[in-house]
Amino acid sequence: MFFFTFFLYSITLKKTLGGYVNISNIFNGDGTKSSLSSNVINGHDASEGEFPFMAQIYHSNNPNELKYHCGGSLIGDQYIITAAHCLYNKDLNWVPLNNVRIVVGKNVRRDEENNHKLYFVKTVDFYGDPFTTAYDFAIYTLSTKVPESEASPIKIYPGKICNNIPVQVLGFGRVNPEVYEIKNVLQKANVDISSSTNCTKMNKHWNNNNEMLICQESKGINESNDSCKGDSGGPLITRYNDTNYLVGVVSTGHKLTNQSNTCGKNIVAYYARVGYYFEDIISITNISKKNLT
Repeated sequence: MFFFTFFLYSITLKKTLGGYVNISNIFNGDGTKSSLSSNVINGHDASEGEFPFMAQIYHSNNPNELKYHCGGSLIGDQYIITAAHCLYNKDLNWVPLNNVRIVVGKNVRRDEENNHKLYFVKTVDFYGDPFTTAYDFAIYTLSTKVPESEASPIKIYPGKICNNIPVQVLGFGRVNPEVYEIKNVLQKANVDISSSTNCTKMNKHWNNNNEMLICQESKGINESNDSCKGDSGGPLITRYNDTNYLVGVVSTGHKLTNQSNTCGKNIVAYYARVGYYFEDIISITNISKKNLT
């Protein structure tokens, strides 16, 4: 397994430990870039401080113009997990690291009224080709550490993924798939993990939920709940013993019917499974397994 490490002024190819470690199961229980972007549909406002690990990724060509691009999750005190396709802009051009700014620990997007602290990026590590859904995973290393007074990191869930694990998706993306408007307040929505035949049908890289991808196909009361455009890179989480665990990273969605929208009802969504990269995360961040889980 290879991770590519990008610095501000140089590029290094770095081999990491690779593999998947299943520490414990604490619960019972065509694949190309067609629409690699997503937001929370049918969600609810998150409370201030409810998700202190949430990151906002902005792109900037000058200090006075910040454009929200993707979500992310803080691990440790200096690392942001996001999607590899978030390293590129909407025109599929690489965004230089000195044009990336990150806000951490806030449930409201940065604007004139909410002048949140901005963090710069020192390096980024990503696995493979960011233009496919196969390895849509990346880690930004911040230039400075995030103090505990500003944000708290999330733990990682490296165990077995079962369909009955309760999960939520978080993001600042669209709440209406037909309207291009992203939310100012962080949204949360319950969604359902799936292993139906649709998961394989809509993405050739998906085999089961314990490899590189997690499939989501919400049913019943969660039927219209989904991530959507603007949620990319954000977290899919579960909660156990009052602790949040990062399960996946918002990647892409595919429509099952001949409909205009690519999020919401009749959609199969995919998330990069964070546990698949567990050993790589340890290698890149030097955070111990104990502190990560």
